[in-house]
Amino acid sequence: MKSPKHLLALLLLTFFSISLAQASGAPVNEDYEPLIALSNTMIELAKQNNTGDFLKKMDEAMKSAKEMALKNNSITLTRVTPKLRAAKKALKAGNITECVDAIEQGKALLMEKKTGPTWDGGA
Repeated sequence: MKSPKHLLALLLLTFFSISLAQASGAPVNEDYEPLIALSNTMIELAKQNNTGDFLKKMDEAMKSAKEMALKNNSITLTRVTPKLRAAKKALKAGNITECVDAIEQGKALLMEKKTGPTWDGGA
């Protein structure tokens, strides 16, 4: 007969492995609401051609994105950050439509619905 230590270890390892399997299959729940709100504000400021306030909000958005990326190790934020840089560059060049388009593209990436991995049942 196995000792109680072996049974306890078996149970702990079983529960631990089940929790890992469940966690690896679930989508990551990231909250991008602050960045989406900043994006909306930046779009309005760009349309008003308010470069000074736009650049302040852009710096705030970049700082927020950097903090979120470090905290969550987010793939989405690595795709959004270049869009924000492109928007900043476009506004400095005076191309408002390109600026707004870049922010809209970044915002669309932030608003994408996250889904877990799918399994097709095998071949």
